[in-house]
Amino acid sequence: MKREFRLLKSSDYTTVIENGKTISTTSVVIHYLENQDISHVRIGVTTSTKTGDAVTRNKVKRQVKAMLDHHINTSREIDIVIIIKKNFLNFEFKQNSEFLYQGLKQIERLYVE
Repeated sequence: MKREFRLLKSSDYTTVIENGKTISTTSVVIHYLENQDISHVRIGVTTSTKTGDAVTRNKVKRQVKAMLDHHINTSREIDIVIIIKKNFLNFEFKQNSEFLYQGLKQIERLYVE
């Protein structure tokens, strides 16, 4: 994922989580908030230490970013924070990809114009 499409500041994460809306699926929680200041989507991926050690958490985040390359519409003016649940490791890549896709489709339905 290119740098311009990522949330980089912790204040941006906090703003999206506190002021945005939430969608929860089996393996991820998606927080999203419209952003009129920027003309493209920005995404942040995070996970807690309950998910595993640093190697496992980084692997999971890389997997989610790879899933997003196929599912995300970058022309939207929206900030998204994806929080990976502990049970993410209980499912295979394809199943997790489907859960993520379902959550992103719910956001798309909300913003159809």
